[in-house]
Amino acid sequence: MKAHEFDYTFSFEPIQNQSTQVTLFTHLKDKRDLFTVSINDRALSINGLSTVPSLSADLLDLSIAIHAIDRLIKRRTETPLGFRIELPVRNLEVFTRSDVYDLLTEILEWYTGDCWHFEFSKREALKREIEIQSQLPWINLPKEIEVALWSGGLDSLSGLYTQLLNNPENHHFLIGTGSNSSVHKRQKKIADLIEQTFPNRSFLIQVPYHWQNTPSRQKNFNQRSRGLVFILIGAASAYHLGCHSLFIYENGIGAINLPFTKAQVGLDQAKSVHPLSLLHVSEFLSRVFNGHFQVNNPFWLWTKAQMVESMVKTNGYDLISLSSSCDRVHRLDKGITQCGVCTSCLLRRQSLSALGVNDLTDYDNKRIDKNNPPIRAMQYQVNRIRNLLLQPDPWVSLSRDYHELDEIVDQISLQTKQEAAQLRMRIIELYSNYVDEWLLFEENIERMQQAS
Repeated sequence: MKAHEFDYTFSFEPIQNQSTQVTLFTHLKDKRDLFTVSINDRALSINGLSTVPSLSADLLDLSIAIHAIDRLIKRRTETPLGFRIELPVRNLEVFTRSDVYDLLTEILEWYTGDCWHFEFSKREALKREIEIQSQLPWINLPKEIEVALWSGGLDSLSGLYTQLLNNPENHHFLIGTGSNSSVHKRQKKIADLIEQTFPNRSFLIQVPYHWQNTPSRQKNFNQRSRGLVFILIGAASAYHLGCHSLFIYENGIGAINLPFTKAQVGLDQAKSVHPLSLLHVSEFLSRVFNGHFQVNNPFWLWTKAQMVESMVKTNGYDLISLSSSCDRVHRLDKGITQCGVCTSCLLRRQSLSALGVNDLTDYDNKRIDKNNPPIRAMQYQVNRIRNLLLQPDPWVSLSRDYHELDEIVDQISLQTKQEAAQLRMRIIELYSNYVDEWLLFEENIERMQQAS
């Protein structure tokens, strides 16, 4: 893109643990603003015994830059925006390589719909603390480890719980991140309780980041790149730990995230952990690290109820109400963090209802109104999928209405050598289970309304 075609230019100083200056230039208004960002990645040097690789440090910087841009720029329309980003990196030869650079911009366009142009420069600034620790090996690092993102949500909790139950030899490093201190506290609280249930099996590493003195403009809460940012931070941490994979625990309904209505298409659908997103990012990270790296979601063919079932059947039930699933946390007050009526809350309630358990979560709206737009949209989708599954050839009917399912099967089959026919069968099974579980939820809603 030519300089005059950019909407915004972000110029980052070398990102440090303390406040780092960023210059934001709004081209249309010929306006220049200053703000600061910082990252607290000290937890990656546990006991100060290991330096963090420069590639990991660069990925952390890249993730903070992407998140700051997506957080500050609120889109008024669906018209793509043009971003120009000046960012110093340690491995200039890696990030300016055409195969790495081109895939990075393609992935960002896939996630956000915007045009991203990077001007990387050689970082000459002093190293951060994590880069200058003594180069001694990790002490007592377990042999079988799994590095996973840790959000404090029900999926990450139930996924970890299931993995701990099913793989008793594995140890888990949980990577928590973000800029919300309340979320950080919840992440730690739940991780501490998991540690009591499975002693010495999981370890929490938190990598928070912050920004200060941001321009006085309405912030963007619908951050399309947030999933990518968290994955990059998780991958940087995994690489530091000597792992060539990062795990994400997310149910298949939320991961694939089919449109609720025919009018809801494109960027209305979050792609945070979409199966194709994970394939694209895995390829990008493999190029950056110059070796195979995989971002895995072992639960992408499970419903949320199936993920939570292991907690319900064992002694993990009490942990469920401590997790959070809400899309609207920033809008709530009174200390209640979950609205109870957004699509994420409804999927949570649906999963617990399908398991026949009492949901002890403290919702702002305990009563579910079947006329509210979110639940009407979800019911419309469920009825539509149910009808498609009843057709003589369920896959033909399902993939005709939801074209992305064919692309998921084709790409995963090509990349992983899994049989396409088996993948189709498992996706049909995923949605068959989901519509059956939803029927139980509808029956529960009717009973609740009659009781009130």
